[in-house]
Amino acid sequence: MRFILSTLIFVYILSFSSLAFANEWTYMIQNSEQIALVEITKGGTYEVLMKPLKVYKGELPKSIKTTAFAESHDFRIVDSVLTGEQYLVFFHKNAKVWTSGIGYYIIKEEQVHCDMTYIESPKYMGDEYAAIPLKDMETMLNAAISRKIPTQKWINQRLQNIQQEPSELGQNLSMLLVAGYKEWIPTLDTLVANATYQTGVMLAQYIIELDKPKTLKAITTLALNPNSNIFDNNAFMLKLRQKPDAFVEPILVDYLNTLYTSGDTLYYKGNTIIKSSPLPHFLKMLYRKSEHPKTHPILLKLLKDHYLYHPRPRNSINHIIEIFELHKNKSYLPILKETILDLSCPNQLSICFGFSYFKNKSSIPVLKQYIKKVLAFDYDNYKDPDFPDYPLLFRPPSFLDGTYTAIDAISKLGGSNENEYFIKLFKELDTIHTKLLSNGFGNDWKSKILNSSFAKHQVKQAKAPIFNSFFEWTGFHKDFAKHPELFHVKANLEDSLTNSAKTLFPNLKDLTIKVLVFLDNRLEIATKGATPEYKVALAFKFPYPSNETEKEKVIYEEISIKIHNKLGIPKDRIIRLNSRDASPLVHESQFEDDIWKGFDISFYTYLRTFPSKEDADFLDLISNNRVFQQSWSKGALEQAVKDIRDKLK
Repeated sequence: MRFILSTLIFVYILSFSSLAFANEWTYMIQNSEQIALVEITKGGTYEVLMKPLKVYKGELPKSIKTTAFAESHDFRIVDSVLTGEQYLVFFHKNAKVWTSGIGYYIIKEEQVHCDMTYIESPKYMGDEYAAIPLKDMETMLNAAISRKIPTQKWINQRLQNIQQEPSELGQNLSMLLVAGYKEWIPTLDTLVANATYQTGVMLAQYIIELDKPKTLKAITTLALNPNSNIFDNNAFMLKLRQKPDAFVEPILVDYLNTLYTSGDTLYYKGNTIIKSSPLPHFLKMLYRKSEHPKTHPILLKLLKDHYLYHPRPRNSINHIIEIFELHKNKSYLPILKETILDLSCPNQLSICFGFSYFKNKSSIPVLKQYIKKVLAFDYDNYKDPDFPDYPLLFRPPSFLDGTYTAIDAISKLGGSNENEYFIKLFKELDTIHTKLLSNGFGNDWKSKILNSSFAKHQVKQAKAPIFNSFFEWTGFHKDFAKHPELFHVKANLEDSLTNSAKTLFPNLKDLTIKVLVFLDNRLEIATKGATPEYKVALAFKFPYPSNETEKEKVIYEEISIKIHNKLGIPKDRIIRLNSRDASPLVHESQFEDDIWKGFDISFYTYLRTFPSKEDADFLDLISNNRVFQQSWSKGALEQAVKDIRDKLK
């Protein structure tokens, strides 16, 4: 009977947070069905044959076939396995649980090439990891499997390695942990005092396993060291969450105080981002059934004095709100209500989310105040701080972005009771939109009204602007329903311009050109045969070798200039696909094969609410056009047409 294995073991400890193991290696050893030293008898890139030389756990047949060596992890391709190579392999048969590509470690000259601080195989990562003598690995495996601590001689060798080879600290600490050794080693105090990013996590993982008088002080020291990054390690956080409150709370309070007093260095140290800032991993530490009252005042300070005005930590804001809500503490609400009215705050989106998600109905009046303040703002004289020479050119002020989040929050909190408010609000906001769009304001803003709350909240007055935004985004206008020949005029112009642009570059065979035409004099074209007047948006893509960055920039600039000079398309209506280049008038998403992706649900819901034959005819026509190439979107569109026609019967 042949023993067929389709996969090898790989588990992140966070996925099994209810289990308590020293680290990933302990988990891997204890959950492998078989562990063996094997030799490849028939190599390859897919099916591999091997024979066991030594079996440390379980039972194996004399010949084993596996496809696991052919798998990849993190989208990296594994090299071929060669006949005669030896590996330490961790087997598991359950393909529904384990992800293949990890759990085998190549052996060269009686040395196992592996990183004991992680479980990823260096087979396809190179041999940069320190090698461990096979006999030492075998001692560790036998100790972990039998749960009997190895001899003092083996332990002393690990301690000596820690003292003499600081670069192998992680390897040796992990080996001690996996082997079951949990004593305070002589050099531990010095190592903790001088912890670095590389050593801090392993020290924390080792020390958290010790039940010693010095444990709390050592963990606190590591926590306050901005380079140690211990709160970003799943294995350590698992262990810390299992500790009693009396152990955890002093660490949290000291750490929060340090964060509060660190100011701007919280996120940067020189040019390096410090990951030990309160990441979700750490703030979830407070998300416990028991309360930590000493942390609440500090969190309020962090919220008010730092996070709400910091452009980056939106996750931190949301986690802090979660903590207060868990403890039924509403002391954060006055701070949020006060802050949202300050239009210089960059985090109105997070504030509105907090009001809405936690169903704080008392926030409806302040949300309305916020929207009123946004609408009364002097947009004519506004200067974007990032683009002071271009009034409202690239994007709206952040507080204007927040209006739609505030509208959604009011809707969720107030429901249909707020319909009259929405109708009045729409008229004011539509005026603002018209002003912004007439100023050549960033084209992605057009998508907001398409997917806005007005489409969700049955505001009938929004229909015309919604269809206008559809035209600004796709080039298809409702006039096309009365005059279907406009579809052909638009398509012919787009094809002609695309071909004209391509002929300008006969040597660039891989150049992709996409064109959108927006007809201005639609009725004159349809009724009088007038010459089309139109705007054009053009996007191009050329796969230039990425290693020639400067040449690449020159090529792209030459393409843009030539299209502009020869075809007369304004430069701000020409963009390069798959780049970070921005245009105030054109958005990359407009050129996707499925360009209505992301907006159709609200749009169709709105049209079903206010059905009309004209709308159904319009949707019917565009369903056969190039806008909806994806089967899902085309199906959704056809269903919307059917529903609208059924309502009109």
